[in-house]
Amino acid sequence: MPFGRRPTFHRNICTKMLLAEGRESPFTEHCRNFEKSYRFLQTEVQRLKDEVQEMHKDLTKHHSLINTDTMDEILERSLFIDEQIASQYSAVQTQRAVFEEMWDVTFQRVTNEQEIYEGFKSLRMTASTL
Repeated sequence: MPFGRRPTFHRNICTKMLLAEGRESPFTEHCRNFEKSYRFLQTEVQRLKDEVQEMHKDLTKHHSLINTDTMDEILERSLFIDEQIASQYSAVQTQRAVFEEMWDVTFQRVTNEQEIYEGFKSLRMTASTL
């Protein structure tokens, strides 16, 4: 999704529904933290974008020189945001492995429970015909 836009309505609703289920889990905590980080980064990128657009307008429309201190500040903040994005990406990749493992364990447990249920159902059908 391009920077400067709000989260899509669908994604926002899905996150809210997940968090509203009432169950606290590592995944809901991850979603909460991710949403907070995402909003912060999105806001910072939008601020930088606005400042760069303003500088560009001054340069092209007003033919004024760019303040190098302001430009240095923008570059420093850009590097900071880049580091934050890299850090967030790394954290998400780490969490991805953890959540995939949790998913596999949960999926196997549900599969086993379904097999047990089907076995009991079959026994009940057999017993009812006797």
